[in-house]
Amino acid sequence: SSAWARALAHPGVRAQLETHLAPEGPVVGIFPAAGELLNALRAEAVCADEPWDHNRGQAFNVLDPQVVARLERLFLSGSVRYVHTAPPIEGLEESSARSGRFPEGVPALRPGGLRADEAEAVHTGTANVGACLNIARLAQLRGTGWSIAAPAQSWFWRLKGTAWFAEHHVVHTHDIGDVRWWSSHPLFPTASPSAPLATLRAVAFAILDVLAAMPV
Repeated sequence: SSAWARALAHPGVRAQLETHLAPEGPVVGIFPAAGELLNALRAEAVCADEPWDHNRGQAFNVLDPQVVARLERLFLSGSVRYVHTAPPIEGLEESSARSGRFPEGVPALRPGGLRADEAEAVHTGTANVGACLNIARLAQLRGTGWSIAAPAQSWFWRLKGTAWFAEHHVVHTHDIGDVRWWSSHPLFPTASPSAPLATLRAVAFAILDVLAAMPV
């Protein structure tokens, strides 16, 4: 196991780490692309943490179950009251090595038929989808607001795990331009905006309403 996992196994060390790594506000973003919405929230005076992603350090790698468990504890404590995920496009673009028959990734039909970098991108993209859906599931379970945004043509929306999530959870769907949004609460109660910046501002206002409606 990793040094990070071994450290978290000790309750005292875990408590110290979690105090040191406490988020800067009640809203957390997952993956770098979530940063655009976090900036829109900051413009409305909402404190938001920097996006959680492996590039920030192993303590923020949401593909690590220990990190997701820490995030769930933040949901439970009320320290995090809204989470927005925006998975990287790599491995989920229309041109990735997937098909309707093999949405999780086409098999290599011959040795060397699927390049190592293609296989790696597909594997990571699928793992990122799983992380987004799992975090949204935990958020909904703990009464935390959540949203997911990805290109409407992304393979994100065509994977089996995504279909299962939609069947078993209350999901509000909004298609704005070339981006699809899923959320725990309606994001656009009136006419949907068309410009990207207007969309982010509308979502920021909707999140403000969600935060205001939650018990402190």
